[in-house]
Amino acid sequence: GFNIYSDGTKRVVSNGEATKTMKTEWTGVKTRTFIRIGGQATSGTRHLFGHLRNLRLWHKELTDAQMGESIK
Repeated sequence: GFNIYSDGTKRVVSNGEATKTMKTEWTGVKTRTFIRIGGQATSGTRHLFGHLRNLRLWHKELTDAQMGESIK
């Protein structure tokens, strides 16, 4: 999982381990849109190789502690 913060940083969580926050240019979705996971862009490049398991989506922002709990 990942968190995108309003100060322009992000934190990635994988297998219950969170990275340190790091700078990102992504600022989040500003208008209603689709989130694409995998697939192929119009240029022909692919977004995801392999398999995706245990995908979870939340309708609210989770704290860092909740992210760690929900991944384990």
